[in-house]
Amino acid sequence: MRRGKRVFAIGLLAVATVPVVYVLTRPSTGEPLTPERLAEARALWEKRGPSSYWLEVDVPGAHHRVEVKDRAVVAMTTDGNPVSPSAREHWTVEGMFRFLSEELSNLRRSGAAYGVADPTDVFLRAEFDSRLGFPARFLRHIQGQARSFEWTVRLSER
Repeated sequence: MRRGKRVFAIGLLAVATVPVVYVLTRPSTGEPLTPERLAEARALWEKRGPSSYWLEVDVPGAHHRVEVKDRAVVAMTTDGNPVSPSAREHWTVEGMFRFLSEELSNLRRSGAAYGVADPTDVFLRAEFDSRLGFPARFLRHIQGQARSFEWTVRLSER
């Protein structure tokens, strides 16, 4: 009987440490997202970004391919399946900048938007392309929870 309890305790400890090890060993996804960094990236995009381009966007569990012409989505697929026009507007670089602005706004107001009492438990990190300014990577991680959201973007000019 003792051996069974010991095995159970070791198993429970192993399961409990997995989320901690994951967060501690997870590679950093850029620097903290700040209003200043976002404004600099947006200004660079407005100055150098093409109006027509292809995006490959990877989020956990899905791959999006987006064709943008004159800053409007003209075609989009998710895992090879067409996406309805009503769901496309957020999948331009400009839409991603709006999303990041909303993330910062939610964080400034409180942690309630993320289901936490303390907004310092929410980590927003981003990498911006150094040449064009588009958001190449984004990560939102909530401390103490197994909830995070991220994307990785590759852009090809048309």
